[in-house]
Amino acid sequence: FLTMAHGLDWVENESDRALNSSRDQIRDILALPIVDEPSMIFNYSTGASHVLSAVLTEATGMSTCEFAHEYLFEPMGIEAEFWGIDPQGYFTGGHSVSLTAREVAKFGMLFLNEGNWYGEQLVPGWWVAASTTSRIDIGNNYAGYGYYWWLNRIADYDMYSALGYGGQLLHVIPELDVVLVTTHALRGNPRDFAEEAESYDFIRDYLIPAIEMP
Repeated sequence: FLTMAHGLDWVENESDRALNSSRDQIRDILALPIVDEPSMIFNYSTGASHVLSAVLTEATGMSTCEFAHEYLFEPMGIEAEFWGIDPQGYFTGGHSVSLTAREVAKFGMLFLNEGNWYGEQLVPGWWVAASTTSRIDIGNNYAGYGYYWWLNRIADYDMYSALGYGGQLLHVIPELDVVLVTTHALRGNPRDFAEEAESYDFIRDYLIPAIEMP
């Protein structure tokens, strides 16, 4: 589930919408037919993320929202203004979390600094390394997928990214000490935004050359 190689019969943007009327989303996600051998085929799924939210809740005795705020957000001065919740009381694992661009950038800075936030190790360094290392081949010109990070190379630099809905993007280029966040106001048509590839064009054609200038 961490590598989106769950094997379930899931079609992103269709299967998740079908869950809107579900009274037990976790049950219905896990009841989906298994169409691929788990760990073999990449298939991005917000349903897989939601199942892991339930797993975290059951394992810790805290909601995902409570856990995130106590151990991650509060030390970084972050507060989720909104976080969706399903009929069973599980906070959404794949969408519906409201953060500012500055707060998303803080998360990128945390990973850039190997999980260390001003002297406090909030995330183990080994997890940062493990999650930003390719775990599965996904094609589409990407270098791979880690644990919830999309991996790429751009202008000969390694980059990992969190690609959110509707143009909400976070890019981290460790070698250049770069954290880049883009956002989009989700009004009108939520799909009426610049293609994600344009952020890559901006990084390759403008940002990196500006950094490399003598």
